[in-house]
Amino acid sequence: MAMPNFAGNLYIDEALPDAHAVLKMVRRFGEGKRVPFRVIYFLCVNAKGKFNVEIMRFYEIFKALHAGRDYVVIGVAVSREGAFELLRRIASDFVAEDYMVYGDFSRLKEYILMKTEGNI
Repeated sequence: MAMPNFAGNLYIDEALPDAHAVLKMVRRFGEGKRVPFRVIYFLCVNAKGKFNVEIMRFYEIFKALHAGRDYVVIGVAVSREGAFELLRRIASDFVAEDYMVYGDFSRLKEYILMKTEGNI
């Protein structure tokens, strides 16, 4: 099974006790092994085409990869609300750090790439 790509620096939900342990379990799931959690949400961006941030349950990304879509994970959350909070944090950081300087919303993709050191 194809494994998702993870950005160099992930946005992490504050309610997530140990992000590295969760990512190890996701890799185990990708290898066909059972994992002890049911719901972890990823913030994903499509590596090709339109730049949209999508919220997916961890197992949905494997279905998407199997269907030929190429996603990069930029954030991990323990709930859907946590995932929306990460999006809010990204938008807030962008406005404070980039938009106030350049006044250009089209720089959002560049900003996320810079902040996550992504390979998008």
